[in-house]
Amino acid sequence: MRAHLVLALMLLSCPLWVGAAPAVVQLADGVVQGQAEADGFPVVHYLGLPFAAAPVGERRWRAPQPLEPWQGVRDASRFAPACAQTGNFFASDDESTFGQLYGSEDCLYLNVWAPAAASDRPRPVLVFVHGGAGVAGSSALPAYNGRRLAYELDALVVTIQYRLGVFGSLHVPALQTGDALDDAGAFGLLDQIAALRWVQRNIGALGGDPAEVTVMGHSAGAVSLWTLMRSPLASGLFARAVSLSGIPMSHEYKDVLARSETFVANLEQAGLRPQDAAAYRALSTAQVLAAGQGLKAMGAYADGVVLPADDTRDGPLINAVPTLIGKVENEASMLLLLRYSRVDRDGLWDAIQQHDEIRRADLLSWWGQLRLRVVGRLFNGLVERRIKRAADALIGQSVPVYRYVFEWDDFASPWQDIAGASHGLDVPFVFGNFQGDSAHYFRFAWSPASQPQRELIHRQLSVALGNFIRRSDPDPLGEDWPIWDERRQLRRVH
Repeated sequence: MRAHLVLALMLLSCPLWVGAAPAVVQLADGVVQGQAEADGFPVVHYLGLPFAAAPVGERRWRAPQPLEPWQGVRDASRFAPACAQTGNFFASDDESTFGQLYGSEDCLYLNVWAPAAASDRPRPVLVFVHGGAGVAGSSALPAYNGRRLAYELDALVVTIQYRLGVFGSLHVPALQTGDALDDAGAFGLLDQIAALRWVQRNIGALGGDPAEVTVMGHSAGAVSLWTLMRSPLASGLFARAVSLSGIPMSHEYKDVLARSETFVANLEQAGLRPQDAAAYRALSTAQVLAAGQGLKAMGAYADGVVLPADDTRDGPLINAVPTLIGKVENEASMLLLLRYSRVDRDGLWDAIQQHDEIRRADLLSWWGQLRLRVVGRLFNGLVERRIKRAADALIGQSVPVYRYVFEWDDFASPWQDIAGASHGLDVPFVFGNFQGDSAHYFRFAWSPASQPQRELIHRQLSVALGNFIRRSDPDPLGEDWPIWDERRQLRRVH
């Protein structure tokens, strides 16, 4: 009986190119049960797959640890919780979660969507790293659902999670273990590397080609992507890169240490004075989040392990790969709106959902409008210069680079004037997830009248992305996507 069961599992876990996508698959750490989508896109999803041991208890503030294999068949039909954070609209479309403790520290999971149809060869793989300034976000956000993209690209789409905020990076002497990876403190980035290693070990069983992995990051996820291209620990884990609204960044040790000292000071102000690693790990999730509130995320520094000792954001990339770089026309508008608006976070969310009843004066004073416009132009100019510098550095290493700017803003005022083609607006167009009339961050931008144009733009982007993940060229016929070179030509999407 046992022999027959093993044989059945082996047959069910055969790669996709010898049959339709299997529901039950043998992975490196155990057997999982996926589920066929029932909404018109013939794909099978495998949700909430663990790629590392839960970073809780003794594993909190340590590099990701290997999984313990599980027994039996693991259900893979539901998303795992987001990584622990204060609830916000970059992680959830449910306003009841805003401002509350959201997610869990047990969050190192990823999701896979695979076309259901048989294929005569392994399919390329697209791994998406979500944004959220390194302190927010979730792979379960509906905008990131990979079912449509997997079907249209005929590829496997993977979305991953990683530790956020002070859970994702911290440098406190009491937490030092003597292990170089633990002591580097860049836990969120190491989580991403662990997820990419999981892909190398397991994606073949799901029908993907581990030699054809493209990493696509948005915002903070794109910042991480540029860091992955500089880390020796990520060498050989991906073949191509897609950067959406992100720039290379670097930190000095004094900066990450100062941030950690502020965290400790915040704990002390709250009457908490942990003296050793055990005491730090005994803090509740809520206590850690409260002490880390308002602190910017910081990733790796040039420690000689995660990043080379001579690393700089503009230096040579260890993992220089063909890269597609996208940005939106007005990166700053929605990011600055909350800072200069008359309304708070909840008020802005309500205004977005009631978009057709809102006037400009409801959101901004004349002084706020002026600051939004001036600071926005300065910020956009900075982003453009940094992207140009990064693109030039890549072509200096003899890899092909392509760029696009997303300019679509076919929606009503005041949002057209205030937001325009704002940070993150291109992501729904890439995935093809416009979410209809449900509550979400970009509800103001969609109308029934614009649907045909939105679908056309999505088709342009998905075709280009499909070409890129296979051929390192979004436009093999050379008609619309010029390569980035000394002519500085880019594709305008509108």
